[in-house]
Amino acid sequence: MINKIKDTLTKYAMLKRGDRVLLCVSGGPDSVAMLYLFKAIAARMKLKLFLAHVNHTLRAEESNRDQSYVEALGNLQKIPVFIDRQDTRKFAMRNRLSIEDSARRLRYKFFKEVADELDIDVIATAHTRDDQAETVLMRLLRGTGFKGLRGIPAKSNLSNGLLIRPMIGISRKEIEAYLKRKKVRPRTDTSNSDTQFFRNRIRLNLIPFIEKDYSPRIKNLLLTLADLLDKDYEYLELKHEEDFKGVFRRNSKGVVILRLSAFKKLHPSVKRGAVRKIMRVLCNGLEGIDYRHWKEIESLIDTRPVGSILYLPHKITVEKSRRSIRFNPADIKTPRRREVGCVTVKVPGLTRFGRRVLRARHVNRISGFSKKLKGVEYFDAEKINLPLRIRTYKQGDRMKPLGMKGYKKVSDIFIDEKIPFKRRNNIPLIVSAKGEILWLYGIRISDVCRIGPGTKKTLRLELLTR
Repeated sequence: MINKIKDTLTKYAMLKRGDRVLLCVSGGPDSVAMLYLFKAIAARMKLKLFLAHVNHTLRAEESNRDQSYVEALGNLQKIPVFIDRQDTRKFAMRNRLSIEDSARRLRYKFFKEVADELDIDVIATAHTRDDQAETVLMRLLRGTGFKGLRGIPAKSNLSNGLLIRPMIGISRKEIEAYLKRKKVRPRTDTSNSDTQFFRNRIRLNLIPFIEKDYSPRIKNLLLTLADLLDKDYEYLELKHEEDFKGVFRRNSKGVVILRLSAFKKLHPSVKRGAVRKIMRVLCNGLEGIDYRHWKEIESLIDTRPVGSILYLPHKITVEKSRRSIRFNPADIKTPRRREVGCVTVKVPGLTRFGRRVLRARHVNRISGFSKKLKGVEYFDAEKINLPLRIRTYKQGDRMKPLGMKGYKKVSDIFIDEKIPFKRRNNIPLIVSAKGEILWLYGIRISDVCRIGPGTKKTLRLELLTR
């Protein structure tokens, strides 16, 4: 085991002499074995070791005993221990994530925080050969590309240092045998046998089924696939970097602007590589970005009209113009505008709304609107639910445009009318007491309160700029 971990550390250049190493220890067999193996090589390589443990509070007292075990282990080995407690279920509900995904995010967030505080060079997790095989199969079933089929990389960047997986070449059977020889009894996580979790079903049900009835070497085959694709992916990434130079740039506000004329000349593989690079830059990685997002971006570029907007994870928005695609980061600094909010309309009377004034009055149906005037619309007053309010666009707004039987998203109306993204939040909407949008100023009026042959009382609305 010592030789195996040394080989992995050397093969992937994971460590250098004198490194400060944060070992991520759950208390289970894999991470406990990693701790003992690092302890065995620490003196020779002059490594400074630290332990990090996250109590996810998912298994009540059992989770607390795991925490106590790791704290005792650190004291026994004279290694500083850093503990974090998290209400993982609450985090999952609040962020609409699975328990598995939530636990992983909380762990890595804590590991990065500790690494920054302690000036850590290397963060080590105890992923094994078995974890690698399970991950490749799991991603294959969920749908993935080259990057996903690489499985768990032996090392990657995290925070200001390296994230390494020194146990990636060691199987669980070897780990169990090693701990047995050392007479070490790790903790057993009972949730590892809970088949409500997808990974557990892969490990406990699917892989044994394939090994028994189809391919006894399935784990080795999956590991070989991951290794081969890892090399191919590295080459493709380098080639893509050369091919899409000059296709996009990032301006001083952090917006990435992709030139459509240059982009459309690229090979489909290079196009995906360019978009992947853009998203990696804006999101600081590709967390939460998958194939369906690439298809949405592809559709935006190829088929959707100018002015279309796409909303992606991490609050990234993608906007299409005639010559370019703009990828807007969540924290983009835009000019602050005066927030007006929602104002009740005086009927009849004058209502101030920012720099505009809305004039409302009842008129004679015959003489009141014989000539169409700019900024003026007429409605059947008896069909209106008062009070009226004036406000600006909110995401999810819908209205029933004049002449249509059904409702339409206001965002789709903006796209149809090619309304620039920057203008949309400044367009006033007149809304009834029931929430019906009656007037999307300068663009559409609603069919709900349309003037008809039976109209007896008419409301005239005029929006003036002061």
